Amino acid sequence: MTNLERPIGLIQATAMVAGVLSVWMAAGVLTLFGSLVCAERGFLWGWAMFWIAHSGIIAASSVVLQTGVTAAKLAAIALLLIMALLFGHRASAPIGSAAAGTGFREFVLGVSAALFAFGGWHMVTYTAGEMRDPRKTIPKALLIGVAIVTVCYLALNATYLYLLPLARVTASTRVAADAAFAVAGARGAAVISALVILSVVACLTE
Repeated sequence: MTNLERPIGLIQATAMVAGVLSVWMAAGVLTLFGSLVCAERGFLWGWAMFWIAHSGIIAASSVVLQTGVTAAKLAAIALLLIMALLFGHRASAPIGSAAAGTGFREFVLGVSAALFAFGGWHMVTYTAGEMRDPRKTIPKALLIGVAIVTVCYLALNATYLYLLPLARVTASTRVAADAAFAVAGARGAAVISALVILSVVACLTE
C-alpha cells in the first residue's frame, strides 16, 4: 500500500484555524451593520414584525425572565471557558483529511451559516414601546448585545479548536459537549450540563 499524501502542514493548519475564527468575526460585523440599520429604523421594523410575522415571539421577548435566561447562558459559557483555561490541554491529535480548503467560496458559505447563529438581535425593537428613551436605548442595546455575542462565539470557537482536533470539531454534532468532555471527562461534562439546565430552569421559575 502506498502512503496517502498529507498536504496539510503547519502553515495550512494555522490558516484554517484563522479561517474559522474569521468566519465568526465576519458574521459578527455583518450583524452589527444590520443592527445599526435596525436601530435607525427600529420603530418601523418593530411594527412591521408585530403586524406581519412575529406576534407570538414579541409576547415572549417582552417577559422580564429574558434577562435571567440570558444571564444563565452567559454563565454557562463563562464556566466552560474558565474550565478550559484552568484544566484544558491543547489537542495533540493530527488535523487529518477532514480539513477542507478554505477558499473564498467556503468562507462565504461559512459566514452564511454563522449568520443564523446571530439571529434574533432585531427582537429588541419589538419592545420599544416599553423602553425608557428607546431612541438611545435601542442602538446601545444592539451594539452591546452584538459585541458580547461576537466575543462569546470567538472565545468558544477558539476554545473548541484548542481542546479538540479540527477533524473532530467538523464532524461533531455537539461540539460544546465534546469540549466539556475533553476538559472534565464524562462525569464532569454531565455536571456542567446539569448546572446549565438547572440555571435555566431556575430563571424560568423565578
